[in-house]
Amino acid sequence: MRRFLWVICIAVLTLSVIPSFSELVTNPRTGLRTGTITVFADTYTIEPGANLAGANLYNVDLSFVDLRGANLTGASLVQTNFGNANLSGADLAQANLFNANFDNANLNGIRSGGTLDIFSSELPSGWSGMLGGYLIGPNADLSGVDLSGLDLSGVNLSGVNLNQANLSKADLSDANLSETNLMEASLSEVRSGGITGIPNTLPGGWHLIKGYLVGSEAYLRGADLSGADLSGFVLENANLDLANLSGSQLINADLSFASLQNANLSGANLTNADLRQSDLTLSNFSDATLHNSDIRFADLTAADLRNSNLRGSQLARSNLRQADLSDADMTGSNLISANLFDATIDGAILEDVVRNNDPIASLEIAALENQLALVTEERAQVMLELEARPTFAEVQDARAGSIVLVADRENNEVTLIFKVEETEDLKQGTWTTVQGGNISLKVPLEAGNKFMRITLGD
Repeated sequence: MRRFLWVICIAVLTLSVIPSFSELVTNPRTGLRTGTITVFADTYTIEPGANLAGANLYNVDLSFVDLRGANLTGASLVQTNFGNANLSGADLAQANLFNANFDNANLNGIRSGGTLDIFSSELPSGWSGMLGGYLIGPNADLSGVDLSGLDLSGVNLSGVNLNQANLSKADLSDANLSETNLMEASLSEVRSGGITGIPNTLPGGWHLIKGYLVGSEAYLRGADLSGADLSGFVLENANLDLANLSGSQLINADLSFASLQNANLSGANLTNADLRQSDLTLSNFSDATLHNSDIRFADLTAADLRNSNLRGSQLARSNLRQADLSDADMTGSNLISANLFDATIDGAILEDVVRNNDPIASLEIAALENQLALVTEERAQVMLELEARPTFAEVQDARAGSIVLVADRENNEVTLIFKVEETEDLKQGTWTTVQGGNISLKVPLEAGNKFMRITLGD
């Protein structure tokens, strides 16, 4: 009985294997095989540039074959062995690569995309596997593909062709971009930092600085760009919140509409920089040079501008509420319609400052406006306290020796509280309250004036 069962099992396993027959010849110069292979009744040519689109090569041994530039789109390559094969320039788009073996294969310039999510193939050293339906690794051809939002941190992208690829919001932190082609790639809101290698090309206006991809709409939150030369760079709409730009060179840089909340720009040179409509809330510009910079409509709430050079800067309609401008040089700056409420200007140089279309020698008017606002607020508080006290009309008829009682306005009554005390010695005795001597009396109030007295009965 056991032998019968064993024979049946062998028969079932034999039927699951796809019959194939190969006539492959090894090229002694390259060590790679070419020729034909037959799977069931289908015969396929194995050679450079072969058209194997939609081919069923399930579990076929194609190790050491030469399939350079071959078309394998939509092919079934489940458990296919491509070990040591040359697949450079081949197209594997839409192919099923489940459990395929690419160990030590040449995948330079390979194209992919749209493969099944289930993927456990062996890949050559340096390859990261399947991300977003694409085979990711050195020298891959990913031109024009959509990699937006993918986590590519730490991935080896050396030599990869990413021309016109969409990398918006992707994370390239710690990636290897040596010899990478990023021409015309979309890098908006891309995350970076710790990048190694030097790309062959970058999109227009983009730069690799201190391991960061720097350009318009870049995501550089918390980036350390201290001391970097970013002169003339376009960082429009970039996110530089919490970034360290201390001592950096930003001459003629475009930071319009950028967000630099809590950024450190102490000692930075922003001569002629464009900071229009940027968010500079709580940013540190102490000792920075902002000579002739355009800061119109910017939000500088609570910004630190101590000892900064703002000569000739355009600050019209900017928000400088609670900003610290102590010892700043603001000679000739334009502050038309700027909000300076509660700003600190102690020791600031304010010659020829323009405010509200009138040249003035200082910002004393702004300071007085701030003081007036504070006095007005204090006066309002005092008036509230005075309103709670009796008016002159209420006390003008009070006689000498009278006691003015404050009424309970909510209940429209006044409470009289007194004690009856006794002592045995008028000179040195101690006064104590007699039993029942604590007396409290609530008297309702009526319209008009009323005088009361307390007398002793017979």
